Amino acid sequence: MEDIQQHLFQRLKENYNHRPDLIRDLEEVLFLKRDAIYRRLRGETALTANEMGLICKKYGVSVDAIVQDDPSKMFFEFSAFKSPIKSVDQYVEQLDNNFQKIRSIPEGKIFYATSEIPVFYYAFYPRLFLFKLYVWGKTVWDIKAYRDLPFSFDIIPYDVNGKAKELISGYTQIDTVELWSLNIIDNTMNQIFYHAEIEAFKNLEDAMKLCDDMDLLLDHLEQMIASEKKYLPDSPTGRGNIKVYHNEMIYTNNTIYFKSPSLRMLYTTLANPNFINTQNKDLCDYKEKWYQQLISKSSLLSGPGEKRRSKFFSTLHKTVDRTRKKIKVL
Repeated sequence: MEDIQQHLFQRLKENYNHRPDLIRDLEEVLFLKRDAIYRRLRGETALTANEMGLICKKYGVSVDAIVQDDPSKMFFEFSAFKSPIKSVDQYVEQLDNNFQKIRSIPEGKIFYATSEIPVFYYAFYPRLFLFKLYVWGKTVWDIKAYRDLPFSFDIIPYDVNGKAKELISGYTQIDTVELWSLNIIDNTMNQIFYHAEIEAFKNLEDAMKLCDDMDLLLDHLEQMIASEKKYLPDSPTGRGNIKVYHNEMIYTNNTIYFKSPSLRMLYTTLANPNFINTQNKDLCDYKEKWYQQLISKSSLLSGPGEKRRSKFFSTLHKTVDRTRKKIKVL
């Protein structure tokens, strides 16, 4: 029991730069005085089963992983189990709440590898964001109201627009390093065309408007990464820093690695747009090296590389134009 207890506390110490911070938090979690905490840290007093459970729940540590001490086994939280999505506004609120916590952590940076445009950027142009929510609501979350309902811009609850603005406003404040490929808009453009082809738009003209919005979004993203600053379309003042790399070598699901002096966390999609997350040190170490290696083999799109960036976005605009032409002949 002593070895297990010491192993658990060693795991906890990895989350703190200063020992007094750990002591203070353990006092609150276990409802014990400081002397009692120190006795448990030194191994003089054994943790009760209830105390160990409280600690593991608080810090997201798997009891199995502690007992077995096997680095290949780790604890994850799955958003769909923790809080099943029953409405589109719930998903937006959940996403925003997660990133409010991250924004409050000093000196934080996000590393984002993705096979499609980061979901936050759709909120720059709300009609695109509403369409993505409709698609997920009808397919992934199986929201009954959307099963047989044609898409229109007024079927999503009005307050979602306000929440989406909060979401993208928050994301623009965080420094990010992002890895993109030339297929980052393929999924959305295929979804737009598919819904047009099966007559799932209340008004087919809305499909064309989504194509127009995608062009506007691409223009805004190009301007942002040229300046290496994130900002809203109607507010050119730069906020968070952004670096974007182009990589066609690796196809990956959407993976977000958050790094700060006090906390590291890894998010990755599972049954997109649901996600799993963990603070496991070994996996965070592994993923950080993975990002560093991938970045070293990628081409920088942001900053002064205008020729490479222009060619990249020109290719994406051509994808939009092909979709627009296919819709016109329906």
